[in-house]
Amino acid sequence: MYGISTSENKLWCTVLVTHEVTHQWLGNLVTLKWWNFTWLNEGFATFLTNLIVDELEPSWRMMDIFSVVSVQSMLATDFDGTTHPLVNNVKTGYEITSNFDQTSYDKGAAIVSMVYHFLTPEVFRKGVSLYLINNAYSNVDDEDLWVSLEADANIGLDQNLQDIMYNWTYEVGYPLITVHRTSNGTIKLTQMKYEKSPSGKKVTWWIPLTYTTSTELDFNSTEPKEWFSPWTDEHTLLKLELKHREWILFNIRQNGYYRVNYDPWTWKLIINHLKEYELSDIHPVNRAVLLDDIFSLAKSSDISYEEALNLSTYLSRESDYIPWTTAMTIFKELVSKMYGTKGCDLLQKYLLDLVNNVYRNVSQQDDDVDMINRLNKKQIVNFACTLGNRHCETESLKLVYRLMSGVYEELPTDLKATILCTAVRVGLDEVWNYVEKLYKRMNDKFQRKDLIEALGCSTKQEMILRLLKNSLTNGSDIREEDAFSVIYSVARQRHNSPILLNFITENIYTLINKFGSKLSPLLFAVSKNRLDEEHQMKVSEILKILKQENITIGMKLKDLNENIQWNERYYKKVVRWLSEEMEATMMDRSSINTSNINEHTTATMTHGDIQVSKEKNNSNPPQNSSISWKISSLLLILNVLRFIVYEQ
Repeated sequence: MYGISTSENKLWCTVLVTHEVTHQWLGNLVTLKWWNFTWLNEGFATFLTNLIVDELEPSWRMMDIFSVVSVQSMLATDFDGTTHPLVNNVKTGYEITSNFDQTSYDKGAAIVSMVYHFLTPEVFRKGVSLYLINNAYSNVDDEDLWVSLEADANIGLDQNLQDIMYNWTYEVGYPLITVHRTSNGTIKLTQMKYEKSPSGKKVTWWIPLTYTTSTELDFNSTEPKEWFSPWTDEHTLLKLELKHREWILFNIRQNGYYRVNYDPWTWKLIINHLKEYELSDIHPVNRAVLLDDIFSLAKSSDISYEEALNLSTYLSRESDYIPWTTAMTIFKELVSKMYGTKGCDLLQKYLLDLVNNVYRNVSQQDDDVDMINRLNKKQIVNFACTLGNRHCETESLKLVYRLMSGVYEELPTDLKATILCTAVRVGLDEVWNYVEKLYKRMNDKFQRKDLIEALGCSTKQEMILRLLKNSLTNGSDIREEDAFSVIYSVARQRHNSPILLNFITENIYTLINKFGSKLSPLLFAVSKNRLDEEHQMKVSEILKILKQENITIGMKLKDLNENIQWNERYYKKVVRWLSEEMEATMMDRSSINTSNINEHTTATMTHGDIQVSKEKNNSNPPQNSSISWKISSLLLILNVLRFIVYEQ
């Protein structure tokens, strides 16, 4: 809805509609033999959805977003060892329902994406068309898919597609490729299953290898240059010898479902390039992949946190949405693990330094930009505000106080939640009371969402306790349908964890009766944070009661212990690196005689950014919008048809 729906809402609404339209073919025209193969429906539809939207509106960069939202998220989940194979033996109704999960959707999509690229788009489209024609109005399994896809393929291996894909679909997890660089520039590779807790089972894969070098800088070709066979312990790249200062980078645009660890010299060369040379030399998705891989490898002790943090310093030069999306996922997890410590304060100062440059740029952007830049502006402003950027806090308060004074100015849709949350967090009680009044008067449930989230941002204990109490009180100002959202808004804020745990402990049976298994996200939100011994014991007691009441949460005590173990193993190293980095940064600033470290705090945001004029608010939707929403449904269906009903 114009003026109400955020850019993110519009994006995911398009994705949802496309996904369901795609099921007219993958799910309806061609149906599974049994729910073991749920991924054939959901994974395939998820991949095609992103591909079709990407073709429909290239400026949205949907396939780039797919890499950081779906693939990277799935890589993190698959590493934990709590997933199942894509082809999953299910029998009962509960098992069938449970199979509609992240693995079937996101891993399924990631594997289909990999096949799409190593077969080439042309061959893949022909194969999908054949799959639908040959199996129309009948039931299929994965063998039917592989037979159709390889009908016109020339993979260049003495293996059929079903054999190549077997371990990708019938085994849990994925490979880690380790790059070994010899003194003469030859590249040798090894592969192993990448998992948090070694299962003892050796699994290897047929891996399509895509790569480029600092000399080539070719991020457009996604066909594999070579294959890593599962039958050999080591693979030597053919016809390639690197010069001493030449780097190699694998997994072009994350089209393969694997991680890569480089030898120390190659990491050094890549990091130096990111810090000193043109960022555009390396594709934004691969910049995001480097961040995601190196911090995952640090968490698994395959590389040092010092090296991972060293790579992150390049972000002071980064402005692209894709790498910053990955970076924020990483940094939010780090802050949660260290929360409440002096080291966390140091980490947040470091992150604020990283984000300040891009914040200065995006905060001056006009709203009339393309989708990807609006999404980037939203996440950067929110991140800067959360970290305590003074300009962001001041402007947010200024805008809300203008509203409180009776000046009617519509807050920008994409930034409304951030502005309200920030104003409540740093403002006086009167700001919280004002937002509460807005909530009471608001009948539209979608607009109430931002107000509910803002109420939970308060740092004042009495306000949070009042909010929590009202959520369970019949006849209070909190609507019945909003009760859980109100409690979750409190859980989303790290500083509220102790208050929330006390509240859950005191009201556990009321909460069980009211919400049941919906309590799961509350506990997961709290457990992500570093908790002291007292609050760990409270979580333990809550889990015991839930188990006694047959409430399935999916969370275990070991999840809490992981944060403790992380701090014992890495906290001092991270803090030492942060201290040295911040000291070096301060010395650099002194040497160039910077007169005002926080120069941005004196800037004024432009109209069309945080401030929106009445004239703009009363205007019609922009006529040069990238998609005319009146005909978008027709375009969508035509694009699905154009892709699926391929001309033979």
